[in-house]
Amino acid sequence: MTSITLPNSLISIGSGAFSSCSHLTSITLPNSFVIETILHNFSTIFENCNELTSISVDVSNEKFASLDGVLFSKNFNTLMRCPFGKIRYIIPSSVTKIAENAFLNCSKLTSITLPNSLSSIGKNAFYRCSNLQYQVKDNGRYLGNDENPYLFLTGTINDLITSLVINEKTTIIADGAFSQCFNLASIKVHLDNSRFVQKMEFFIQKIKKT
Repeated sequence: MTSITLPNSLISIGSGAFSSCSHLTSITLPNSFVIETILHNFSTIFENCNELTSISVDVSNEKFASLDGVLFSKNFNTLMRCPFGKIRYIIPSSVTKIAENAFLNCSKLTSITLPNSLSSIGKNAFYRCSNLQYQVKDNGRYLGNDENPYLFLTGTINDLITSLVINEKTTIIADGAFSQCFNLASIKVHLDNSRFVQKMEFFIQKIKKT
């Protein structure tokens, strides 16, 4: 089985329903409320479907749309879900938000380009992307684009660091970016970073609570 079209009559789907369908490359989602349940449990429903490269939805769907095998909100402002089999991906410039878990378990993904239009990235959006290549600077680990490789601070190079400098071009910081850094005593924001330079106290307080 290489493709699945889920019927519009579908009202529920079990965890692990298509687990280990190792030859599955494409799925078409139904025009029903169950699509949101599928998105919420995507990693368990399609667990180990590592060849999946295309998620489609009918053009008449009022809430979702697909482009190049990736699922978006209807207006293409939010990237909802990327299939596990993508190796490289450039996010369209229309996107301002990446949903929670959008790239969760995309272990084949090696390269991602984020647009400057991004203003929000959900929790665990790139969790378990084990082969994804990051930019590293001043103990921080970043994703971005050619113009701004430091747009998104995903976390730190390891859990043992004692200091970190947030880059001047960083506009988004991952939720939990410093959660396991128990030795982190100093976080500095580059003086030319207009977004975070006034929020130093927030970062200091966050570290003290972990």
